[in-house]
Amino acid sequence: MLWFYAALMTLAVIVLILWPLLRPTRRSIDRADYDLAIYRDQLDEVDRDLARGVIDAEQAEAARTEIKRRILAADAERNAISTTARRPALAGAILIALILPIGAVAVYLPLGNPDLPAQPLTERREAAAKAAGAGSSLEFKDAIEQLRQRLLEDPESAEGWTLLARSLAAMKRHAESVPAFRRARELSPDNVGLMTDFGETLMIIHNGEVTEEALQLFLQVLEKSPDHPAAVYYVGLSSVQKGMVTEGMARWAALARKAPPGAEWLPFLEDQMRQLAANSDATLPDDMTAPATGGPTREQMEAAQEMTPEERLEMIRSMVDGLEARLKDEPDDLAGWQRLARAWRVLGETAKAEIAEQRIRELQQSRP
Repeated sequence: MLWFYAALMTLAVIVLILWPLLRPTRRSIDRADYDLAIYRDQLDEVDRDLARGVIDAEQAEAARTEIKRRILAADAERNAISTTARRPALAGAILIALILPIGAVAVYLPLGNPDLPAQPLTERREAAAKAAGAGSSLEFKDAIEQLRQRLLEDPESAEGWTLLARSLAAMKRHAESVPAFRRARELSPDNVGLMTDFGETLMIIHNGEVTEEALQLFLQVLEKSPDHPAAVYYVGLSSVQKGMVTEGMARWAALARKAPPGAEWLPFLEDQMRQLAANSDATLPDDMTAPATGGPTREQMEAAQEMTPEERLEMIRSMVDGLEARLKDEPDDLAGWQRLARAWRVLGETAKAEIAEQRIRELQQSRP
């Protein structure tokens, strides 16, 4: 049955292609017919002139002879046009009629598969989605390469280097983004947002640790913007990681007091402060309490100072996994979700962070 329909479709295509070739060449033939009509009318005109006495019989006969000669010539030309037009068209039509089906079969036999089962709609959609995702990723990579080429031509473009650094970081190519961040910093040393992004990227590379270079970046941010929330938090975190918990708590408490109403990061900060107070000698401000939140114990924090980066990362991940497990039993703990989202961001787990942030938005919308 499949081959029958294939043959039928092939025949239909051949007819559509051959029809213009087999039609008469009407334009030239119509011109010849027009000439013949004119000559016949001229014969009638000669007869009318003879009847009116305009010309004599001898002149009339001479005129008829000339007109008839022209009629014969026009008729011969008409036949010649029809014959010459049809011969190449007919030859071409025969050639196409033979080559088209033979060529189609020759191509289909090695490449086609009539027994291939139909692909379900769901699978087709999934394949299309994967192709679209791959296409977007390739387009993003192409855009980055094009940006690199433009920077070769214009290496003094601070905006270009900043865009390249942030694009690479967004693709989780953090180590590769560092040289671009450094170059952007050289060209735009007062860009607070750039310094913050660079510092956070260095933290991601070092598994959440505020390295000395990252700390210097955050301190420079504070020189230009003393109340910058992210910079204050990270400088405080650096103190905590170094065991200077009282100093870290003081920075965080000052940040909490200056927080604008409704700041999304405030619940996370307060939760961090409660964890620190529960597991260290640091004390909370008088207007805060310190409920247990499942954070690291003091012993864990002390042990972390002696760990290798790999061991420290493993410990952090285990704590984050524990927090995630607890939130399954306590899904309405807004502060817990905020802490989890931030932790995933620091660890570079963007997809998991977005899931946590979605839960945060749901909880915030459900509250008066």
